[in-house]
Amino acid sequence: FVEATPSSTPTVLDVGGPVLTAPVVEPIFFASDDTTIQSEAEDFLAQLSTSSYWTTISADYGVGALTVDPPIISSDTPPTSDTDLDSWLAGHFDGSNGWPAAPDPQTIYAVFLPSGVVLQTSFGTSCQAFGGYHDETTDGSGNSVVYALLPRCGGIESLTSATSHELIEASTDPHVETDLAYYVVDDDHYVWSYMPGGEVGDMCEYLDTANQQLVGTYYVQRIWSNSAAAAGHDPC
Repeated sequence: FVEATPSSTPTVLDVGGPVLTAPVVEPIFFASDDTTIQSEAEDFLAQLSTSSYWTTISADYGVGALTVDPPIISSDTPPTSDTDLDSWLAGHFDGSNGWPAAPDPQTIYAVFLPSGVVLQTSFGTSCQAFGGYHDETTDGSGNSVVYALLPRCGGIESLTSATSHELIEASTDPHVETDLAYYVVDDDHYVWSYMPGGEVGDMCEYLDTANQQLVGTYYVQRIWSNSAAAAGHDPC
């Protein structure tokens, strides 16, 4: 028995929306959080921004170099539902307590939930149905707010892997509510858009070797490459 060679490989398509050409991460932590984990997360983001890993995973999609802003430390009670999260983010763009006066269109507001905080969404519960997600909301003036939600589902390994997944997807498909970008797979392979999912992180997340130490000592997720797939190489 010889396994058949597929006649073609999937391509993740840009369906017309913009990507982040100069992405900036604004980390948001809570004062009630474990400061050790926070420090590790900040160190990871700093290393990620200068890593060859980021350059490699973003190269196919028009996404530029990553910048990391100083963190915002919130003394608020962390949100516990997706609707609360949207409202909480929307209400903080007033220029006080380290927040900008308006959301920056190139910025991903990365909300790191403290350990023990569970967030409920329409598609399930954090750390059960998902290890993170990215989405879009608006502030009080109607400006788009691109964000990633990172629950605490384990140690630093699971946190950095989930963060790498959500940051590249938020960069390649930032406006998920209004103007989709790299979101679906070509027609011949459209079933991949349902499982594992058509975004560039989803396409590789179920591999046994998905998460590897590729940014210093930190684990990150391997990400789909259209060019590698087209060349007959490992696409992740």
